Amino acid sequence: MDQPFPTISLKGIPMLTRTSRHALNVVTLVAAQASTTSLTTKRMSEELGLSVSYLEGILKELKSAGVLCAFKGPGGGYQLNQDPRFLNVWEVLSVFVKTPAVPATARTSEDMGVAELEAAFLEQSVEFLKSKKIAEFAGQLSSGALPSSAKAAGRFKFKPLPPPLKPSSPNSVFQLHSFPASLFAMNA
Repeated sequence: MDQPFPTISLKGIPMLTRTSRHALNVVTLVAAQASTTSLTTKRMSEELGLSVSYLEGILKELKSAGVLCAFKGPGGGYQLNQDPRFLNVWEVLSVFVKTPAVPATARTSEDMGVAELEAAFLEQSVEFLKSKKIAEFAGQLSSGALPSSAKAAGRFKFKPLPPPLKPSSPNSVFQLHSFPASLFAMNA
């Protein structure tokens, strides 16, 4: 049984959005590919269980920030612009996450203390994210090979469609004389 793509969970850091976590998973998935191969939007959609249109929005932002590059045509897709050993997690997340500004003026000394604590927490969070490289997460995938999942496990769990029925009628008027005989042959 294939293992699902191991997504990165950074829910404890308050400045991260769902889109930024998905972007980090996209970059990790692209980094897990060999440097000579491109990863298509369709394949990313299947592996991550995201819609193609949502994924294209994320890819557009990553491409405009210079994290990814795109190739068109046969064999096209997305690749990293730099070596994943030198690309840190904060470079990816900062495209989607803006560090919240700490209020410059606090009314009371208690507010000032809370503001200083928030600023220190945000600074430590950013430093931690800068210390983690994308290659660390891409290396967690089985030696760069992606699991070959036939269908992504989306949020909707549909049953498989029944097989289409084949028509049992004649193709032309000239086959009408043999049609009743073919019905009896199929039921026997």
